[in-house]
Amino acid sequence: MTAGKRQAQSPAGMRSEVEVLRALKWLFEHHKALDEKQMILSEENNQEKILTDRVLDVHHEQENMPSANGKRPSDGSLSHKEDMVKKMELQEIIERQLREQSQMEERLAALSAHVKHLEEDLDTARKDLLKSKNMNRKLEQDIREDQLILNLETLRAEVDQTRLRGAPFHHSRPHLGSAPDLRFPVADRPADSLGNGAVLRCPQKGRLAALHDEPSEARTPPPPSHPWWAPCEAPAPSHCGPEVDRRREGEHGAAGRGD
Repeated sequence: MTAGKRQAQSPAGMRSEVEVLRALKWLFEHHKALDEKQMILSEENNQEKILTDRVLDVHHEQENMPSANGKRPSDGSLSHKEDMVKKMELQEIIERQLREQSQMEERLAALSAHVKHLEEDLDTARKDLLKSKNMNRKLEQDIREDQLILNLETLRAEVDQTRLRGAPFHHSRPHLGSAPDLRFPVADRPADSLGNGAVLRCPQKGRLAALHDEPSEARTPPPPSHPWWAPCEAPAPSHCGPEVDRRREGEHGAAGRGD
């Protein structure tokens, strides 16, 4: 998943939210209009009932009302004509109101069907909005995972480069214990009174040991002035060795016998 897909999905979710809000607003307004029309119809019905009752009352009064000479008016009298005119007017008013009421009922039925259809669309829009939110959440999670993987790969590449850069230095450093040990003259036993002592060679390790194992032709001895070469050479024979002592003892013995 990439960020482009996320950007492609986000406007769709925004549009669905806007459509849902618009549908809700439209439903609220239509419900309000329907309530107002219902109230108007109720008032008109009440007025029709009132007018009908008044017409019936007037007609009943005219039938029961006696004339000036104590007789009821005839059918061809003016009062009867006036009553008929009033009845016709009232009848027209009633018919007009009935027609308006039927039209209002038809419009109300159509609006109810339209509201039902809008409610279905609203339910579908809510489901789509929920799906888009879930998809956006999954896209964000995939983007975070991709970013983490990219960061890990970058770190691994940096670590590998660091190891490659440090490899020559690691191989060039001498190992522990490979440094050459200096050789010092060590007496194998205490020197005698005449200073005759022995010089021991210290064990050699590392590169000096390898050089020591090579043939003598391949090695070039260092000059005598080398700081660590002089102590390792064998000392010159002493004039005060055991033979000189024996000679001296022999001379002393001969002198004693001569005396």
